[in-house]
Amino acid sequence: MERETNNYASLLSAINEQVHASRQKLVDRGELVPINMLGISSAVVHEMVATGRLFTIEFNGTPFYPAFFNTPGLDTKKLGDLCQILGPLSGSQKWQFFTRPKNSLAGKSPIDSIKDGEDFALVNRAALIFISN
Repeated sequence: MERETNNYASLLSAINEQVHASRQKLVDRGELVPINMLGISSAVVHEMVATGRLFTIEFNGTPFYPAFFNTPGLDTKKLGDLCQILGPLSGSQKWQFFTRPKNSLAGKSPIDSIKDGEDFALVNRAALIFISN
């Protein structure tokens, strides 16, 4: 029993190290930014988070925000709508949805699909598929 507990603790430690390293890369590349670098007033950011229209990913005890919410050409209303569809998922799961290619979007990420002017109904459907899995 003690050996299993030690193995479990080692596994958890390794996973936490991987998560930390991954988030560090996102912060270093400017893909996750602190509130003062988001380009949106703090009051608006807090309101968006409170209403589920924006998400955070915690790193070193500080909430960070996806920089794509301040990307020219991306409609923040559509991004917010998708965040609300994704609802109770964690910030990391929402990040995965927005940034990873989806078969249902012809191999594009939702961010790229929105940038490219794809039919938003398809992106909405991709969000519904994502939360059902």
